[in-house]
Amino acid sequence: MPKKTNLSIAVLNLYTVILIGMFLLFQDQSRAVLFILFLIFINIAVFTVMVLSNKKEIRINFIVGKSRKKEIIDSFILNGSTQFLAVILFEIFSWIVLKNRDTAQTIHLCMIAVVLLALKITTLSVLLRKII
Repeated sequence: MPKKTNLSIAVLNLYTVILIGMFLLFQDQSRAVLFILFLIFINIAVFTVMVLSNKKEIRINFIVGKSRKKEIIDSFILNGSTQFLAVILFEIFSWIVLKNRDTAQTIHLCMIAVVLLALKITTLSVLLRKII
């Protein structure tokens, strides 16, 4: 995918994970489930639209020699690194500025990031099967 799309995906991941982290920090976690699911749904929907908007470029890359596996690995690296960068930045912010040393929140945020990453990779693999 082009660099502009990769940057958009990175910003989307940072925004989503930091927003989820802030919501977990300031709200009761049992009531936060629906809002978190809504944010994950929006993130996957925007990611799907970005992939579909690059349909022609993905087809060209496939013809030139980039396989589905390579595309999925590239997406995994991009999404995983930006999501866990957001988790690290949010936790540094909450530890330094807010003096919050709750490790359970960090674990919850990491689990949510892993679920989001798995859903995005699954969505990408399904879309690549339809595109190519």
